[in-house]
Amino acid sequence: MDTASKRKARAALSNWNWGAIAAGVVVALASQILLLWLGDAVVTSVGDKHPEGGFAFWVVLVQLGSLFVGAAFAAFLARPTLVLGGAAIGAFTWALALILGSAIAARPLAGWRPDSAAAAAWTTFFGALLSLGTAMLGGVLGGRRSHRDAGDFEGDRALITDERVITVTPMG
Repeated sequence: MDTASKRKARAALSNWNWGAIAAGVVVALASQILLLWLGDAVVTSVGDKHPEGGFAFWVVLVQLGSLFVGAAFAAFLARPTLVLGGAAIGAFTWALALILGSAIAARPLAGWRPDSAAAAAWTTFFGALLSLGTAMLGGVLGGRRSHRDAGDFEGDRALITDERVITVTPMG
């Protein structure tokens, strides 16, 4: 790895905004819990009132979507300067949400188990692996969105820092 690449990687990972990551985790977990409750309510209200294989698909979709949204929110707040920074924020949001979400979601999902333990294990593993990708993608897109939104401030070009907004107006 050359010096420029090392410098870019160090710059991307040096300015952590743990508040933004924590906010992204809260958004991811809240949306995950809410959508799991929605799925449980639908499953117990229709059909034979017992979750089956379709619920496993719902759980994976919920995990993918909620971690994407949480990571995008975290990156939007953190405003990473590089794509690698957005992906890293997404990965950290995923890791923290996975750890906390495992403890939180274990109870609502305790009554549901697929027919085989192997199906439950593979669903959990692939859902977690796919959600890492969506969280990193959410971090990249959220970081890009924060820079695009920072471009205009009351019609002028602006540079937004942590302390102030500096506007730049064209001369002439």
